[in-house]
Amino acid sequence: MCEEIMERAAKMVKVDKIFVDKSSDATTTVLNAMKLCTAWKRMNEHTFNLCKTEFEMEQEDSNMFASIQAFIRRCKDLLEICYSNSQLFRYLDSIWI
Repeated sequence: MCEEIMERAAKMVKVDKIFVDKSSDATTTVLNAMKLCTAWKRMNEHTFNLCKTEFEMEQEDSNMFASIQAFIRRCKDLLEICYSNSQLFRYLDSIWI
C-alpha cells in the first residue's frame, strides 16, 4: 500500500516542469504530493496506535514508514528547488524588463 501511495504521488510531480515553468504550478503539485503522503502516513500511524492500545496488538514492522518518509524528504528538496526557481525567474524578469 505504501508503494501505491508513493507511485500516485510521484505521478503528480512533473520534475521537468519544475525547471522550466515560471508559474507556481510545479510548487502546487509537489505540495499536494507531500500532503497526500503525509496524510496517509498519519492515518496509518493513528490506526496502528489504536490497534496497539485497544487490542494490544504489536506492530510487525517498525520501519514500515521509512520509504514514505524518504519520499516526503525528496519532495521537500524539490519544493526548495521550486522556490529557488521562482525567485530566479522573478529576478531575471526584473532585469530583462
